[in-house]
Amino acid sequence: MIKVSFNGLIRSNHQLKSFETTAETLGELIEKILETYPKIKSLEIDQAVIFVNRKHIRGLYREKYQLTPGDEVIFTNYVGGG
Repeated sequence: MIKVSFNGLIRSNHQLKSFETTAETLGELIEKILETYPKIKSLEIDQAVIFVNRKHIRGLYREKYQLTPGDEVIFTNYVGGG
């Protein structure tokens, strides 16, 4: 199983903290999130900062990033202020 956690906007907008699922790639995981939680918009996922096992996953290849059982995926957002 893969542990998926949400912080930032997705967590506060949808009261969704975490869940566990299976997926072979980050793209497959994102599809499952959007299917399972239809109130989450794809734009929210696109704007999220994604970490897999504390490694920042970014760029065009992120949907092809391979996941393995036991991985921890975190969706969060950059926060700024002044």
